[in-house]
Amino acid sequence: MNKIVVDLQVPLGTLQVASVYVPLSRVKRAEDIVILRPFDMKFIEDLLLSARL
Repeated sequence: MNKIVVDLQVPLGTLQVASVYVPLSRVKRAEDIVILRPFDMKFIEDLLLSARL
């Protein structure tokens, strides 16, 4: 995939780390990602930490 627009404002009730990882893993360079709107980084960090447990 060349470039993507991704919405990282994860809907409430979404607890799978794949909802964040999959869209971001589809591109090779950070320049090829556009983030649609502000998102809660703390929620993403908590999601990633819970996936490791």
